[in-house]
Amino acid sequence: MKGLDKLSGRGFSCRMYVLGPNKDRHMVHPQTVYSTDDFVGCPEEMQSIPSKGIVSFFMEIPDGNQHLEISFSSMGDGQREYKVPLWQAYELAMRISVEGVNPITCLPSTNRLEQYVVNCPRCGSCMSANNFCSKCGIWIPPQNYLSTRGSNISEMACVGFYTDDGFRRFKFTSEERGIATQIMGSDAQSGVIDVSFYRSLEPKKAHIVYREGDSGEVMRDSRRRAVGAGTKIEGAVAPDQGDVRDFEATPAVTLRLHLLSPEEMSRVLRSGASVKRAGALAGLMLADED
Repeated sequence: MKGLDKLSGRGFSCRMYVLGPNKDRHMVHPQTVYSTDDFVGCPEEMQSIPSKGIVSFFMEIPDGNQHLEISFSSMGDGQREYKVPLWQAYELAMRISVEGVNPITCLPSTNRLEQYVVNCPRCGSCMSANNFCSKCGIWIPPQNYLSTRGSNISEMACVGFYTDDGFRRFKFTSEERGIATQIMGSDAQSGVIDVSFYRSLEPKKAHIVYREGDSGEVMRDSRRRAVGAGTKIEGAVAPDQGDVRDFEATPAVTLRLHLLSPEEMSRVLRSGASVKRAGALAGLMLADED
């Protein structure tokens, strides 16, 4: 089964980049991912959940000193199945969960978009005008999501856990050093990254029209790796230049990525293609089948 260069569903997409030291995503190809629905070896908990708008994929966690970046450049590739690409027709918000932790707030993920103007999301105290919480002693980000308002989606990416003076890059590490494990303990969603896309309630006032021309379930590896905080890089969360209530209350789609060890990856890929793709013809011989 052929791998994919991006996670995609319902017109939304993102790419994963695995980077070594002194590399950026413009120097490497996107990481190959696979749809969980295409392989019989994927357990039920890894499958897509259409009723909840969850489309699931998996990829291998590489060994060594590697970092992860989530890029939204694929949204600018052009989507020919749509007369007007979604990113041109609507403002978009992207809420991310890394193993159960929101990387912008570094708090357990919530299932909604939030802006922080008055009260600190950590302690509830009133913040200063520049979002400093004196009780927690830290600067609070303006919101828990990324927004296309005032930003070019083709250049947008989530590169790490937000801190007062930049980001700590997503780095693959041992489970005990994983940020989610340290914050949430046993409640951490080990090996799962969710990217939820929200559309604005109203279309943009003006947009550009696009012109068309071993088989069996995988056994989880006991030597788990997780996403930790790596080297610091400069950056900030661009404030959403509108009201959070301008977006739909529920995501249009959630792209879910399962991170597998090399051993887990090998088992799934060897399990063979799922027969689900045949739909109503599943189990029947096809005319062009060898």
